[in-house]
Amino acid sequence: MFDLNRRHHLLCGRFFHAAALAAAHHVVIISAVTRIAAELLAVARHMLRVMLTDVVLLVRVVVGDALLAHCGRHIRHSRLRAIHAHASRTARAALRTRLGWELELRTINFAGNNFNWTSVLNMTHNKNKIVSLDGKLEQSIEGSWFIHKVGLPYSTFYVKEYAGVDPQTGKALYYMNTQDANGNYDKTVTTDASAAQAIPYKSVDPKISGGFTNIVNYKWFDLALTLTYSLGGYSFDKTGTYNETDGAKEQNYNLPIYELDRWQKPGDVTDVPRFVLGQAAGPQNSSRYVHSTDHLRVKNLTLGFTLPDQWLTKLGVSKARLYFSGSNLLTWAKWNQYDPEVPVSGEVFCETPPMRTYSFGIEVSF
Repeated sequence: MFDLNRRHHLLCGRFFHAAALAAAHHVVIISAVTRIAAELLAVARHMLRVMLTDVVLLVRVVVGDALLAHCGRHIRHSRLRAIHAHASRTARAALRTRLGWELELRTINFAGNNFNWTSVLNMTHNKNKIVSLDGKLEQSIEGSWFIHKVGLPYSTFYVKEYAGVDPQTGKALYYMNTQDANGNYDKTVTTDASAAQAIPYKSVDPKISGGFTNIVNYKWFDLALTLTYSLGGYSFDKTGTYNETDGAKEQNYNLPIYELDRWQKPGDVTDVPRFVLGQAAGPQNSSRYVHSTDHLRVKNLTLGFTLPDQWLTKLGVSKARLYFSGSNLLTWAKWNQYDPEVPVSGEVFCETPPMRTYSFGIEVSF
């Protein structure tokens, strides 16, 4: 009996001793984790303070032709009067409102003795709509493929909506777009372009545009890169109304490269109709000629190398820098048959694209 009780006390003692050791280890681990978490939190707070110090955010609100500061939710609307000359040389006064914003974000991503990196991101959004046409008209058709209509942007295309190509016949298809009593459009397709109704289509103005610049310095090297972009805008290919008529006018013009993708046999799936020399031309006011201007462009790139001071001492100069600079180096565009930076009107007719340039130089100070 004595031996059993003694063994029981020994086992209990060992058990409680082991539990105490385990608890002590847990306390040590928890203490270490707590200390590490506190250190990480302190670092995060320091980084946040640095980030808030090195970030500059500029927001501007544009109303009409004025540049106003954002004041809560109260933005004063102003009206812009514009005069548009008709083809008949009569003039109409269009009253429209314009509202937009500009955002610029500057950040110092890294600052050190040998390495520095700064970024600048800017965005612009402009929105306009016509609120009155002579105080009487609801809409006015401008030229062959534009419309001015109350409630719509000033530069809105007015075209017959292209529906692609009939895979069995190769003929161009158009949506009927007749309206019912509720204003809904009939999306039945037809090969008879004259039966299709023109409708207000896309707008020239992009939804958002801007640029992104990065400036990097590492010891004697410096790099500056600027990207520009535009999203949500459209253009009208007036040139296409001459050389993209599926055989009606092409005997006098060069063909666009995408005519190679034309329909040639039943079952072909393409958006370029069959080519028959001398056939009647389709409508010029067609959305077939309306294309996206979405793009991203390497607008400017500069790479420089400043010679170290120890090299310059022997040459007798105080500063020397070699550099390479290029502009319009690369462009990624949703529609790449002409340059996406189109005229303000949105109408493209054999415009010359911006030049791609390269330059090398040396800057010397004595």
